[in-house]
Amino acid sequence: MSSATIIFCDIAGFSKKATDIQKDLVESLTSEVLYIVRSTLIQPFKTTDLVALPTGDGIAIAYLHSDKQKWKAEAIIELTFKLHFWAFKKTTFDNPINLRIGIHVGAVDFIVDINNNTNICGDSINTAQRIMDASNPRQTLISEEAYKHYFGVDQKKRQITINDKTTIIGCSKKTEVFVKHGIKLSVYSLSPENPIEWYEEKEPFSKNIMLLTTTPLPKEIDGDFTERLSSATEIALIQLTGSRLLEKIVSKEIKLSSELEKMWIFMPSKDSYGENYYRQNIVGKLDIESQIQNWKNFLSDYSKNNSYIDIRLITFNDPAFLGASFINWTKPGGRIHISPYIWGVKANESPGYDIEWICDNMPEIYSKYVTGLNYLCRNGNKILI
Repeated sequence: MSSATIIFCDIAGFSKKATDIQKDLVESLTSEVLYIVRSTLIQPFKTTDLVALPTGDGIAIAYLHSDKQKWKAEAIIELTFKLHFWAFKKTTFDNPINLRIGIHVGAVDFIVDINNNTNICGDSINTAQRIMDASNPRQTLISEEAYKHYFGVDQKKRQITINDKTTIIGCSKKTEVFVKHGIKLSVYSLSPENPIEWYEEKEPFSKNIMLLTTTPLPKEIDGDFTERLSSATEIALIQLTGSRLLEKIVSKEIKLSSELEKMWIFMPSKDSYGENYYRQNIVGKLDIESQIQNWKNFLSDYSKNNSYIDIRLITFNDPAFLGASFINWTKPGGRIHISPYIWGVKANESPGYDIEWICDNMPEIYSKYVTGLNYLCRNGNKILI
């Protein structure tokens, strides 16, 4: 098993381009790679020091490490920036060309492929591809292993030449990103000392990834939702009727966690649940005041033995756009279930979805729902328990 520096590169939005444009781009990108590294290639796509492999919408390059061949950091970094510059030069108004590049250093195995050519395989190839997938268009991300190999603990900056101009390249701070199957990777972004118009320096979008799943229909109060309620430390429920859920809690079909710290219940007021409320044809007439009283009675009894829990019952006058449940929403691992109601569709047949916060920092879209919850807290009518 050998060690290698793997550079994975693809063309963002490649599949949306016309076939003739795709062909031109792949051929042009391959030619550019060959031109840049021609001094190290013995012959195209077959060498003892370097293996270059077309990937359909890009190219993978493996610089093989050996005692005889020491690859300079400047050469590796310069290659990626020259490729970004190539994309910039190929860009037209109606055909933007942007590359995503990922770099990793790790172990690889040699194989002979079906065409009797030397090829490589191993987890390091997959890791390099995942790092590429996590990068923004016009950006290069490198793995923690590549960072240590080429920049070291002293974070030494590198000097490269692009378009006859000298540029100093460093690295951004370490960022946690998420890729397919919820895999978490530590990466750094190559960062020019001075901004370059054709290079992206924003934090990778993939650091804010969320897990979005649809709710099986018909929606039932059971399974994973019940389990989460039973183990949650924070629960906030925006109820539009609340009857089915409250019955299960009162009957102890759903047992609340002994570790519960927050229990917030939001109900629409009588004013927002008027005669013209669009859901009346779906759920029928409902005495909303009685339902609010039912929640008040339960929460009052529950608080007697759980005085340490932050218990709130709040009504709101704003239109009841949706029902929702927030479980452990203030920290990673939190989940928000959204239950929109569709005109003319029964409540339990209206599609819903769950968004789960799985990264370190709260994702922007997730935070919008948290902002909405806090809005109801501030502007609703708190009922004394």
